[in-house]
Amino acid sequence: AGYLRRISEAYTRFFHRYEAAPLLIVNAANVDLAHKIQDYELLLEQVRTIR
Repeated sequence: AGYLRRISEAYTRFFHRYEAAPLLIVNAANVDLAHKIQDYELLLEQVRTIR
């Protein structure tokens, strides 16, 4: 469990500092892309407008 936690934390640090491209953080605990079309459409709109 410690290894996976460290990997997750490393990815988090890396992407929060990454500046070569836009970053969109999606809290997957709060969306249901498989069953709620409105969640999917909102995410798709955010991806389309990211700069």
